[in-house]
Amino acid sequence: MSARDRLSTRLTAAVAVLLLIVVAGIVWAVSKAARDKDSGAADRERAALAAGPAPFESGRLRFGDPAAPVTLVLIEDFQCPLCKSLDTVSGATIDAAVEDGKAAIEYDIVAVLDAESTTEYSSRAANASVCVAVADKEKWRAFRALAFQRQPATGSAGLGDAELIDLARQAGVVDPGLDECVTARRHRDFVAAHTRADVAGGLLRVPMLLADGTEVVSPTPEGITAAVKR
Repeated sequence: MSARDRLSTRLTAAVAVLLLIVVAGIVWAVSKAARDKDSGAADRERAALAAGPAPFESGRLRFGDPAAPVTLVLIEDFQCPLCKSLDTVSGATIDAAVEDGKAAIEYDIVAVLDAESTTEYSSRAANASVCVAVADKEKWRAFRALAFQRQPATGSAGLGDAELIDLARQAGVVDPGLDECVTARRHRDFVAAHTRADVAGGLLRVPMLLADGTEVVSPTPEGITAAVKR
């Protein structure tokens, strides 16, 4: 092979290597862009899922005057005995503040206590509450009150789906699609995603009551009244 041929061969090989590097770089860049796009889409999907269906806003149910000077956020689990106790002791104070226009309330239902029942009652009850809110938001607080009244003992099976449906009917929900929503656990993914989002955001316990983002350390009637008056 002549020197010219050897040079031509080396040049051809070098060009081929450069092309491989360029193509590999392009493929990597395109693949990375696709991954980034997929990752971004997945993040947006998770955020949308955690926010929940209408009428939920950022995973919460808001009641009261939109222009209320204070926003209370109550994070609770239907299996949580202390959540029931807080409602028994201070629920009327919260209701009065909302009715008087001194505060709005955002209920934030999570399912962090599935291990405290034999049937994942926290998640099932939370799902049922979402079904109620979607069907008729104005009946939701009545359902919540009934659910706490019938709160099952820790370690038990909890209320069955039929009993949760009955509570919703007692609260006044007439939507014929409610039964299927509860039994099929239509909103289980939202409940799980929102619970994960709250825990990732720093939730360490339930119940937790916030007033304009600041925890009400003493959620007694007096403590809540003081928080609303700030």
